[in-house]
Amino acid sequence: MPSVGQPSGAPVVAGSAVIVPLKIGRLTAHGITDGAVIWTRDVTALQPLASDGEHVYVASAIGLHALDAKTGEVSWQLPIAAKFSAPPLAHAGWVVAAAGGELLAIRASDGHVVWRKNLGAMEFRPGLDGDLLVVPLIEGRVVAVNLPDGTEKWTALLGASPGEPLAIGGRVYVGTQDKWFYSLYADTGRIESRRSVGAIPAGRATVDEQQVYFAALDNVLYAVSRRTGTIKWRQGLPYRPTAGPVLIGANVLVSAYVDAPLKAFNAATGEPAGTVAFSATLSANPVFATLPDGTGVVIGVTAGLDNKVMVTMLAPTLVPPIALQPLTVLPGEAVPLPQIPALR
Repeated sequence: MPSVGQPSGAPVVAGSAVIVPLKIGRLTAHGITDGAVIWTRDVTALQPLASDGEHVYVASAIGLHALDAKTGEVSWQLPIAAKFSAPPLAHAGWVVAAAGGELLAIRASDGHVVWRKNLGAMEFRPGLDGDLLVVPLIEGRVVAVNLPDGTEKWTALLGASPGEPLAIGGRVYVGTQDKWFYSLYADTGRIESRRSVGAIPAGRATVDEQQVYFAALDNVLYAVSRRTGTIKWRQGLPYRPTAGPVLIGANVLVSAYVDAPLKAFNAATGEPAGTVAFSATLSANPVFATLPDGTGVVIGVTAGLDNKVMVTMLAPTLVPPIALQPLTVLPGEAVPLPQIPALR
């Protein structure tokens, strides 16, 4: 489905809509099943969008806006004079925003500020697991806050600016600008393990029951044991990642703004597991979503050589590539060729 302009960031899914922020200072919402434009709203997103099942949240120059995902109407606005320094986080009835060194916890239903704290400058979205809000601060600290009331639970000193943390299963996983990847105990902030990697980790990690997956800016995807912290496998990427990895079934995939296919790997073994290929170059990170019938899809905004911007949805079927083999070992039945009589 054609878009009305170049995107300024990644799309998000809210309910049955895919919302795309545009460089012209507008949002467009497309139906997730047919791609048709269902509404537009003139508002400039200064940070990546946040969303939940009912709303999309936009950090603009004048404050935070909550737009109804079905209609685009403004449900509420919260004036904030300071500049937003990190993308907002929306989850389980809360919206968390960072502006001017302050962290604000906002009730998603009506925009009421439940609490605000001056913790320091943030660049990346915090992590959230239940009531544990994990805040990465540029000065090199990670602070855990009790979401309902804003009380601080612990502080971990990491020595360098942390990226976006993942809080899950009693652990916090986070990379830092000095090329380390950490596992912290979520109840105390104590370091469980840390690993030096070849470059700065990109985006947020992801996990399954056995392993943690993260990508680094030296074009390497890592799988690390959740139990021991040891590297289980690593794979090179043909492109620089622009976001953290995503699990699609039994496979893990890493995004980038490239015109080449996005590579997927078997999560357990690291073996190549196929690709997700768009017809043109991605202009922003794609979004991964599930349709009402349970089908997993990838939605991307692309721009071709003719500068036509498209919103495209793919249902990826990841098939491992066939390894090249000599003809002598290919499967099949040997068929003798007929003999040509010799000339006399």
